[in-house]
Amino acid sequence: MKLKSTVIKNYRGIKEETLVSFQDFNCIVGKNDVGKSTLLKAIDAFLNENNPNIEDKNVYSDSNFIEINLIFDSASSPIILDDTIPVSLFDEELVDENGLISVKKVWDVSQKTIKPKIFLCRKIYDADDFVMLSEKELRTLCAKFHIETAKANGEEYNNKEKREKLRAYHHEAGTSFHFDFEEMPATGTTRPKKIIEALKGILPTFEYFRADRSLSDSDTSVQKYFKDQAYKLLKSEISTDEVEDSIRHHIEEALGKITQKNQSSSSRR
Repeated sequence: MKLKSTVIKNYRGIKEETLVSFQDFNCIVGKNDVGKSTLLKAIDAFLNENNPNIEDKNVYSDSNFIEINLIFDSASSPIILDDTIPVSLFDEELVDENGLISVKKVWDVSQKTIKPKIFLCRKIYDADDFVMLSEKELRTLCAKFHIETAKANGEEYNNKEKREKLRAYHHEAGTSFHFDFEEMPATGTTRPKKIIEALKGILPTFEYFRADRSLSDSDTSVQKYFKDQAYKLLKSEISTDEVEDSIRHHIEEALGKITQKNQSSSSRR
């Protein structure tokens, strides 16, 4: 996944909606206080969930809402949403009008607990929109349009195939559509929630290191970065079952000795 551009609004020195585009290699140059660090911190806030606070909103703005929108390519990358069948955000029409993945986070920094609302830009059909429907809802909509949901051998079409059939129906019928952001829920087991969880798994890694401080291996931010990377490697590449069993055994052994001593002390009293 590559970051193509970002749109920032009401964040630090950026008041009005501002678009910044990126290439494969980028060099940010400018005078002091023109927004170089603001741009990097905005990306960091989005990708690393470093939620901004009231001090991060633009001092000249009356709004308490900070908006950061990141736009990515690689919409054809396979992900698993349901039925354990690989799909792509592009094929599922979960992209903007340019075929790019456009995700926006909005923070209300006036709240005591600050958490972002997440929005995904997608193709929305103006009638009988089906992209976010559950399996039961897909079957109901297919029945409405007399679309078969069972194969010749009697097996059900999976959800991906149902959506393909509904997409073909809308294309044939000339159903109008538009592109817009839709809020994605932070909890639950709905399809939108699954989409956001899958999207988080393919977002690029971004690390922001301040240049006005030491970048030695003793620096806190450097240590945190490598600790996180080491943890991910251990979790994905190395089986820790034997280590956990060994630790559990030694703890149980130590607790057993402590219990015996306590019992021995009680009996002597």
